[in-house]
Amino acid sequence: MAEVAVGDATKAAPSSSPLAGVEVVDFSHAAAGPFCTQHLGDMGAQVIKIEPPDGDMLRHVDEGPSGPGMGTYFLGLNRNKRSIRLDLQTSVGREIALRLCAGADVVVENHRPGVMERLGLDYATVRSSNPRVVYASISAFGESGPLRDKPGMDIVVQAFAGIMGLTGPSDGDPVKVGAPIADFATGYAAAMGVLAALYERTRSGEGQRVSLSMLNVVASLLSNCATGFLMSGIPIQRLGSAHPQIVPYQAFRGSDGEYIVIGILNERFWKKLCAMLDAGDLASSPKFARNADRVRNRDELVEIVSSRIAEHPVEEWERACEAFDVPYARVNSLKDLFDDPQVEAQSVVLNMQDPDMGRIPAIAQPVRFSRTPADSRTAPHRLGADTAAVLREIGYSESEIQRLVDSGIV
Repeated sequence: MAEVAVGDATKAAPSSSPLAGVEVVDFSHAAAGPFCTQHLGDMGAQVIKIEPPDGDMLRHVDEGPSGPGMGTYFLGLNRNKRSIRLDLQTSVGREIALRLCAGADVVVENHRPGVMERLGLDYATVRSSNPRVVYASISAFGESGPLRDKPGMDIVVQAFAGIMGLTGPSDGDPVKVGAPIADFATGYAAAMGVLAALYERTRSGEGQRVSLSMLNVVASLLSNCATGFLMSGIPIQRLGSAHPQIVPYQAFRGSDGEYIVIGILNERFWKKLCAMLDAGDLASSPKFARNADRVRNRDELVEIVSSRIAEHPVEEWERACEAFDVPYARVNSLKDLFDDPQVEAQSVVLNMQDPDMGRIPAIAQPVRFSRTPADSRTAPHRLGADTAAVLREIGYSESEIQRLVDSGIV
C-alpha cells in the first residue's frame, strides 16, 4: 500500500489545488452526497460537513474495527471535511446554517424533496443572500412524479432502475452489484455537475441549482442496453457474467476452480483467442465468423470455450493470454486486488493517519493532475470536532459558542 502523509486537522489545501479557495457547505448524509463532497475535498475545496446531533447515519455502520461513531463505511466517504454538530430542527441552528451558506461557493444536500424547504435552507432562500452559490440537490427518484417522496437507497434504486434485473445468473435470483453503484455513480455525477456550474459561473458571475436523481443516473448507466431494447423491444435477460451484445465476454472456470474473464471485443481479438485455444475449427466456422454470429450461437460457443478453459488452471491461462495478447483478468478477491503490484504502482490505496486510530487505509482519489495534484489532507473527523472553530470563523464569540453548546444546538 502506498503511504501518503496526511496533515493535521487544521491543514488547508495547498493554493495549487484545483479547487483551492472553494468553500462547500455539506448537508448530505449516507453515501451519494458524501461521496460527491469527498471528491470536492480531495481536489482542494474546504468542506464543512453539517451533521445532526447523533451524526451521519453511516457513522454507526461497521463500527467494530474503528470504534463508536467512526464506522468504516463513514471513514471511506468523509476525509478532507470538517464536522459541525448542528440541530437544524431549531431556529438558531438554521440561522447558523444560513450564515455558513451565505459565504459558500457550493451547497450540497441529499434529503428527500421538500425537506430543505421546510427547514428554510432551500436554494431560493440561500440564493437570496448568495446569488453566486452553486446548490446541488440529490434525490432518489427526482423532484416530480408519483415516486417523488419515496424513500430510496442504493439497493432500492438498483432494483427499480433495472441494474438488478440485468445482473445475476440466468437461472437464479437477481443480484445487486457488489459495490453501491447507484450511490457512488450519483456522487460522481453530482461532483461533475458542481464543477460544470462553477466553471459556468466564471462567465456569468451567477450560481445555479444543480439537481439530479439516483434513478436518472443509474438509468444513464444502461445506455447500451437501453438503446438496444428501446429500438428492438427485445428484453435483455440476465446472463451472469456474460454480455448481452458481445460473445465471448464473460468469466470462465479453470481446472483449479478459479475464474478468469476473457473479453473479445472485436474480430482481431477473436482470432487471437482461437489461436490461443488451438481452435482453428472455431476460427474457420461461419457460425462464429462475426460477433453477430457468435451472439446468435452463444450457447454452443460458450460451451466449447468453457470446456477448453476447464482443462487447465487459471494461472496457465493467464500466461497464455499474455503470450497471445488476449484481453483477460483473473477474478480477484479483495485480498488478490490489494496484493497486486499494479495496485501498488497506481497508488490505489491511501493511508491516512488518525491520532487515536492510527492508520486508516482508504481508496485514493482516482483523478490525477499533472500540475495541481489532489491532496488527501485529513482523515475523517469525529462528530462536531470543528464546531467551535467554524463558529468563531463566522463571528460567534466564545460566550455565544458556550451558550449554544449548553443548549444542545451545537
